[in-house]
Amino acid sequence: MTVRLTGDDLPVKQTLVFDKATGTLLATEEQILDDPGKLNVKPYSVHQYTTFLKSERHA
Repeated sequence: MTVRLTGDDLPVKQTLVFDKATGTLLATEEQILDDPGKLNVKPYSVHQYTTFLKSERHA
């Protein structure tokens, strides 16, 4: 399952990827959608990506 969020400050899209069976967060990605102003980044660049290799729950 994938959820996409857009921000108000910077023109970004955040994507969260979850395991359908467990609801565990598997990965996140943040992508710049438009001209970010003074930042030296091209539109549609991914500037953050996180993959979770292991997660544990403790009682």
